[in-house]
Amino acid sequence: MNIRFYQRGFTLIELLVVIAIIAILAAILFPVFSKAREKARQTQCQNNQRQIAIAISMYVQEHDEALPDGDTVWQSIKLSAAPNGNSALMQSGATVTRCPNLAAKSNGYIYNYKLSGVSLGNTATADPTSIWVTVDGQHTNSGTTMPNIGFSLEDVGVTRHVGNFISSALDGHVEMNKSADYVAWNAKAGNYALQATAVLAGLFDGTPGNMSQGTPFEFISDQGGTVAVSGPGLLASDYSITTNGLRNTVTITKLGGPYTITKGSISKQVTVLGPPDAGTSTMVADK
Repeated sequence: MNIRFYQRGFTLIELLVVIAIIAILAAILFPVFSKAREKARQTQCQNNQRQIAIAISMYVQEHDEALPDGDTVWQSIKLSAAPNGNSALMQSGATVTRCPNLAAKSNGYIYNYKLSGVSLGNTATADPTSIWVTVDGQHTNSGTTMPNIGFSLEDVGVTRHVGNFISSALDGHVEMNKSADYVAWNAKAGNYALQATAVLAGLFDGTPGNMSQGTPFEFISDQGGTVAVSGPGLLASDYSITTNGLRNTVTITKLGGPYTITKGSISKQVTVLGPPDAGTSTMVADK
């Protein structure tokens, strides 16, 4: 007599129950893993900025208590091959400048331009724990050659670390800041706080009241309303306006003037000179 044994398999109901349990566990554990991963990234970013702050402190000690110039800071502390700190030209192996949440950029931080060349003696009346030196961010001004210099408050990467951002202060300490508190965080720096509203002063060629033909003029303004350009003989086809949040860019191709650029209650009269400057980068007006 032949005796046959049959191996019982899973029923469909049992299989669905197992799948449901795995899905529930995944829903519980994945956020935990995500938070742990972000915490590790925050720790790495804090360590990066702490080392950068130490490098800046060493520079200050060796240069008569003067902070690095904003235009050359990254080269001055031996992290960039370019004077302006262009992230594409960071020194090989300079991983200390790479934020783990902005891995596409070899430098994920900005230096406070308001501290450019400032003597520590001039900051004695302010609290060094409140004056920020570096922070998560990128200067996103179109065409800029200084992506790692902070000119305006909008350059700060306030949401870089899931509702937080990291900064270093003049006294060398590094801190985590809430995204919602970035305005108050910046204001604590007093005279060294970046501005969110431009006074519409300072143009690309360095001559107040003049701008180069076809060269974008970018300014930051929280004024309500739209940007307008007007002037003698100026047609709509003679200029272009783009707005991205608080950032506004005006380009005028018609020579002459004076033309008036306005937004809300602020205005600026300019005369357009030519020919356009080859390769001229735009610049934030409140630099």
